[in-house]
Amino acid sequence: MFGKIIMIKLYFLFVLCLLISFATKAQGKSKESLNNIEQLKVLPISDGDIFEGSQINNINNSSENIDDCAFIFDNYGLSSKNGNKDFVVYIKNGLTVSQLRSRILSKLTELFKSPKDVIKQISDNIIQINGYISDAYVSEGYSHDISFNLVIQLKDNKVRYNKPEISEIITKNVPFLGIAHLDMSKPITELVSKQDSRDELINKFNILIRDINKSLDTNDDW
Repeated sequence: MFGKIIMIKLYFLFVLCLLISFATKAQGKSKESLNNIEQLKVLPISDGDIFEGSQINNINNSSENIDDCAFIFDNYGLSSKNGNKDFVVYIKNGLTVSQLRSRILSKLTELFKSPKDVIKQISDNIIQINGYISDAYVSEGYSHDISFNLVIQLKDNKVRYNKPEISEIITKNVPFLGIAHLDMSKPITELVSKQDSRDELINKFNILIRDINKSLDTNDDW
């Protein structure tokens, strides 16, 4: 009887060792996967750290490519399509600063879920967007959300969009972590190193700018 008890204990000990071995191997594969998405530092966060009110409505429903794009994303980072500048300017003849501001603010109110938390009017001729895009791009099988800042400057007949600044990148569905920050001390070209991911990301910004510009061509001012 005593011998049978010892055999049972040894069996359970053997099973426990097998489980620990499998878990260790799985964790090793997970770490290898994380290295593939260029993360030097991964900081776990909770769902509550993602502010959904700053998300853009319906921007991810469009898979179209914008031929007349404002910005590109290549090995040098984000820049204007023409001239590698940090901004693009659109001519809107016949519109004053007041009219441009009114139409842009109206459009941004439509685009964002919680406009009051996103739109900051710095002055009469400067508007800043502090936004969040869910599923902005996919890399190595992981979906990424981003937080960004976009400054719009106005003059009579002109609108200037400064280069979008990405302030945070969040990787979703990371093994053992769930959600994680990328290390933003690294260059953006390293954090988003695949060109197809860059194209997907910059396309979101170009869609946003295109939609804002379209609102400037309407004549619904009071």
